[in-house]
Amino acid sequence: MNEPVSVYQVVDCVKREFGNRVVFHLNRRSKWCRNPFEDCRSLYAAMRFLAITFYRAKIGIESCTNLKAACRRESGFSYEPHQSKYTMGRFSRDYTTTHRGRRIRLEKHLGKGAGRDARHCIRVGFEFLEDEQIIVVGYIGQHQKTLAS
Repeated sequence: MNEPVSVYQVVDCVKREFGNRVVFHLNRRSKWCRNPFEDCRSLYAAMRFLAITFYRAKIGIESCTNLKAACRRESGFSYEPHQSKYTMGRFSRDYTTTHRGRRIRLEKHLGKGAGRDARHCIRVGFEFLEDEQIIVVGYIGQHQKTLAS
């Protein structure tokens, strides 16, 4: 497989490689088709972290006592397991998606970059569904909306 060179290609590769573990139901706030983020190698590594390390830890196959450190080590991305409940409620379009008719709150996210330049900053909002043992990715784009933005 050639290394993905766009966010679109990363999503396509992850669907093909890990479609039984990671599903994409991207909300309307997402920008992935023409996303200008440049470091697709690290984005792909972050998505592999989700599909392998994070997934195996969540279903109990392998222990990972520090998912934040593992994500940083494997991809250079940060992993945050929680979002502010207030922010998620106030800006629910950014923090929710639908999967099989269910409204899914995207409490977890991966991220890289801190500025406003979309070439160097990206967020991936997702949730692990215990009952189905899958990861639902519902947001890809720059920072999701907050009170500060």
